[in-house]
Amino acid sequence: LGAFRSDRDNGTPAQTNRVEGLGVAASWRDAAPRPVWSGTAWLRRSRLGSVFSAVIANRQREIPVLAQSVPSTDLGASLLWAPDRDDGTLLSAGADARWVRGTSEETVLTAGFTREPGGTQQIAGGWAGAGFDLGGGARAELSARADGWRNAPNDDGPARTDTSVAPRAGSVGPATPDLIVRTAGYGGFRAPTLNELYRQFRVGNVVTAANSELEPERSWGGEAGVVWYAGRAAAPVRIELSAFLSRLDNAIINATVGATGDLLLRQRRNLGAARTAGVELAAR
Repeated sequence: LGAFRSDRDNGTPAQTNRVEGLGVAASWRDAAPRPVWSGTAWLRRSRLGSVFSAVIANRQREIPVLAQSVPSTDLGASLLWAPDRDDGTLLSAGADARWVRGTSEETVLTAGFTREPGGTQQIAGGWAGAGFDLGGGARAELSARADGWRNAPNDDGPARTDTSVAPRAGSVGPATPDLIVRTAGYGGFRAPTLNELYRQFRVGNVVTAANSELEPERSWGGEAGVVWYAGRAAAPVRIELSAFLSRLDNAIINATVGATGDLLLRQRRNLGAARTAGVELAAR
């Protein structure tokens, strides 16, 4: 059980900021030697409150322009199965689910109107994995995870659903008594957040709009590396060399879409792809 609260000003008398929250979590683990079951559940409630202002040119006065309260609720649970085996094989499987609700309650003080963008997100998934010996000191691991989620806005707009599968495979083993080779390949995803889907914001003269049509980010990657020991018994020197390549599709960014007067207009968008390649060298 935990609680927190933080109060601060944002540099001028009218601008205040408060964050507070309360959370509870519980976990359980099967005491039997095999198989082993464990589970976790949690609930968190939090709220952000802020007041924004405009400071006139001579900096002698400020005008409060926006009051914001952002309550959110996050609850979820997970279950893990990992049997204890004598043959060196590691098996595991699990499932988890999460429900999140958030609303940005905003009052535009200079215009006298309110808005409440926000929504709910439900996401649930399951995964399974296995690790096993290949002989000769080599080992391999395989796993996969599947997820589905649903986003729904507060304004009774259309809900959207999507799914994703993320596989992973890896191996490690000796090529010579002093050289170990390892490889891995993997996929992943990130569902757009409620903040990106439904909440707009403004900083100075830049207005950034949300986008309820965002697609999830998806990534694929792989890496390979070697570990070399000089005098392996005492291991006085260890050198590691790794190379990796990954690709991220549908990256979510704040894209500039236009301008109106002194305002610069941006919107969260899925734009293009990002490819990252690199080499890492370490010596110890």
